[in-house]
Amino acid sequence: MIGDKLEPLKRPTPDAPGQTWWERLLLGVILIELPLQLDVNLNYSYELASRGALGGFNVSLTTICLLLLYAWWVPTSAVRRRADRRHGLRTNVALLAYLAIAVCSLLVARSPAFALYELNQLGQAFLLFHYVANRIRSRSDVRFVCTLLLIGLVVQGAIMVSLPVIGHSVKIGMIHARLDEGARVGGTVGGPNGAGSYLTLLLPLALSYTLTNVSHRMKTLAGAGFVLGAASLVLTRSRGSWIGCAVAIAVLLLVAWRRRRLPVMMPALLGATAILLAVALGPMIIDRVTASDAGAAYSRIPLMEMAFAAIVAHPVRGVGANNFALVLGDYACQARFRGLGFVYVVHNQYLVAWAETGILGLLAFVGFLVSTIALGWHVSKRNDPLIAPLAMGLIAGISGEMVHMLAELYRQRSLVQLLFLLAGLVTALYYMHRHEKRRLPVTS
Repeated sequence: MIGDKLEPLKRPTPDAPGQTWWERLLLGVILIELPLQLDVNLNYSYELASRGALGGFNVSLTTICLLLLYAWWVPTSAVRRRADRRHGLRTNVALLAYLAIAVCSLLVARSPAFALYELNQLGQAFLLFHYVANRIRSRSDVRFVCTLLLIGLVVQGAIMVSLPVIGHSVKIGMIHARLDEGARVGGTVGGPNGAGSYLTLLLPLALSYTLTNVSHRMKTLAGAGFVLGAASLVLTRSRGSWIGCAVAIAVLLLVAWRRRRLPVMMPALLGATAILLAVALGPMIIDRVTASDAGAAYSRIPLMEMAFAAIVAHPVRGVGANNFALVLGDYACQARFRGLGFVYVVHNQYLVAWAETGILGLLAFVGFLVSTIALGWHVSKRNDPLIAPLAMGLIAGISGEMVHMLAELYRQRSLVQLLFLLAGLVTALYYMHRHEKRRLPVTS
């Protein structure tokens, strides 16, 4: 088994049903596949994708694994619920509301077919959230998931650091490791900004391992993932990701300090990583921070104006999921392009959610993120040497991602599914503590 001192698989019980070996295998495939993106997009529209929308109906290795997992879990879960009424499903009300609103947006969408592309992606992400929230029930399961996430981070970091040395993108079969113009690294996650989002979510989780009681081997894996991931984050040259990750690390440090869980190892790892990056990549960091990029920044203003114009026209119902790219021309005349000629979906996920699903969709989406952080905050109060620190890392990563969403479009399949997976893990941690027979003391 992968992980640190994993507990042996136990026979499922109504209170703590354990995963079978093949469930772990399928879940492990999902965890490794997410950053690699082994998928196809059916009926793909390059024109739609060039404007910032989902261009096709996505089917991936994760899709297949989810279907197999649910084919077994749904009937067995129904049997358990009939046998023990205490065995209920764990979910997120705000997330369910957001999905329902997105489905209803089909009624107003100019192209229901394009809306189905996003509903397919959201549906798969919800299935992943729901499975993780309900089937991760032991510390062994938690360590298994986190270990594979860290292995994926190490592999992705090694790939991204190697690309500038190779000097060009690399494609092997369905795996495409990207090195974009300007030496901006995207790795197998996709574009540089998407890679930055992936790293912003996982770097705080890796750093939080310094607070846990796991073995030295696991902390070494986490440390390697953090160093490689931090170097990769710099190589993306994504300033939005840098800011989001900085906020995430600050949140982790603040929560750890409030919980009196700030060991010397964490500042030492941060300091050593900062020195290493300053020596190896200092000129690149300074150049990116001091560059004005007035043209790139200015080109986003008309995009925001188009989004606000669409919101003013349809504040409640929106224009339909994944349909904003189709109606851009209707509002382009209300934006001050001044000859820029850059027509694209606005780089702000909150504005996109409002424009496409209306104000209720925006509130539900934000409510999903905030409620997830609230659950993680509750778990972080527990005096648990494993679960509490991991909860800190998870809510820190999601907090940093919420900041990054202010300047980034969140369409990419791997990122949406990773976000929902981590939210499901936070939910699982919360219910693990809620159902424990032995209550742990709460720290101040």
